[in-house]
Amino acid sequence: MRLPVWTRLEPEAAADDVGAGLAAPAADPAWLLARQWQVGELTAEDAASPVAVEVTWTQFPIDQIVLGGVARRFEATVPLEAILEPEPAVQPSWRTRLTAGAALRDRLSAAGASVVVPAKLAPDAVDDPVARALVRGLGGRALDGEAALTALTRDPTGATLLTALAAPITAATTAAVTAWATWYRARTSRAAPSAWTAERAAYQAHLTVTTDAGRWALVADAYRGGRFDWAELRAEPRPLDRPPTPVHGQAALLPAPISFRGGPARRFFEFEDAAIDFGGLGESVDELASRLLVEVALVYGGDWFVVPVELPVGGLCRLDRVAVRSTFGEVTAIAAPRAGEPWRAFTLAALPEFLPILPTVSRSLEGPLLEQVAVARDEGANLAWLIERRVADGLDRGQPLAAPPAPAAPAPPALDRYRPIAPPPAGWRPWVQRGDVVVPAGLPTPLPPPRTALAATFTRMRAADLGRDGLMLERRWQVAIAGDGQPRAWVERRQRPGAGDLPSGLGFDVVDRAADPP
Repeated sequence: MRLPVWTRLEPEAAADDVGAGLAAPAADPAWLLARQWQVGELTAEDAASPVAVEVTWTQFPIDQIVLGGVARRFEATVPLEAILEPEPAVQPSWRTRLTAGAALRDRLSAAGASVVVPAKLAPDAVDDPVARALVRGLGGRALDGEAALTALTRDPTGATLLTALAAPITAATTAAVTAWATWYRARTSRAAPSAWTAERAAYQAHLTVTTDAGRWALVADAYRGGRFDWAELRAEPRPLDRPPTPVHGQAALLPAPISFRGGPARRFFEFEDAAIDFGGLGESVDELASRLLVEVALVYGGDWFVVPVELPVGGLCRLDRVAVRSTFGEVTAIAAPRAGEPWRAFTLAALPEFLPILPTVSRSLEGPLLEQVAVARDEGANLAWLIERRVADGLDRGQPLAAPPAPAAPAPPALDRYRPIAPPPAGWRPWVQRGDVVVPAGLPTPLPPPRTALAATFTRMRAADLGRDGLMLERRWQVAIAGDGQPRAWVERRQRPGAGDLPSGLGFDVVDRAADPP
């Protein structure tokens, strides 16, 4: 019996730094030219470059969005974040209500009407001390915008509201009231019903679209706020109840070499910009995925071209045909990726031939934090804690909740002292896991009601969503420009990862040891 024996050569890097190899420095330009001649860089190749691309596509529009089990018509001009994220129908802050009242007075004044604020439209029962001081400073000029909107809702003609304000009922004043109501509703953006699910501390909704492959629901199970993207969705088949309404398009375009910040020159022997530092990548050599991505970008980045195709927003798009014309006049058809192929991007698993084109926010104005609530695990106590860290006052300003002063360290007792319980910090609300959910724990002495809107509706959540690191919930205002050019404002709720285990100091059967004798 013969055993095969051989010697294998394995390269082994002497250092972790790969910057020198990536930079490929050259001190002598003459040597550089010689190397180009030696490796064949100066030898012409019978290779062509793309000069034109013809694209034929089909889009199937999204027709409905379902929030809280209620279907409504999908508006492609409104960002998805402005549809999903608005809070439930809660009372706006006193700052918003007073600002809306002042805006109504201004609109009626511009229409030539003077306004007298009756008692029933004046701010009443202002419970927040800061807002109460503002109302007192405004005297009898304060107008509650929420009360005015309620009156207008009962009588959409506006006659009841104008009569209450002692304003004449004319075409100008009626138009002013109607325009004000549209502005105020858009400013408050109160969702009915809401997509927010307290049990998962996330938004849930789905979009419906009919294609030539059937009817589909694009389901978002746990959108945590921030920026909505196609990766939030998964496709599920639905019964076909309507025919598809496809939109076809065709475009002839010019391809351009792909470029990105920090990318290499297209030719290896071309001098790079001095601002580029390939040695500053920072990843460890053990991060294989990062190294593969870097290799694709640096070595093969010059082989890619980009063709910008303008598509309608709000649907599923399919590229039916892509034909590339080269400098030699040859036309090459590029096939679309099919299901089961090993590589694809920006597609849903069940619909690999479609690209979701969603009306999302590209840039928005974010207000400061209004509320912040932490839900943290305490492995030592085998509990989770809900901690309110920031609360909004009546003028929509986030105020930090000051932690109670730490009690002074007691002097060691003369004798060992037994305590049945060492309490947690004041205001921490205990939660306990029951099966696969986490619920508030019962207390012999009930805590006062929560001060934040986030904690007020937070009664249970899935243990899997809480995780080991816990989570952080935040509320803040968002303002963005919709596709129709109109501003949209809403209060967003966002979930972020927590900071890990948070010991509370809770203990049972605690013994305080006596001081050592002198």
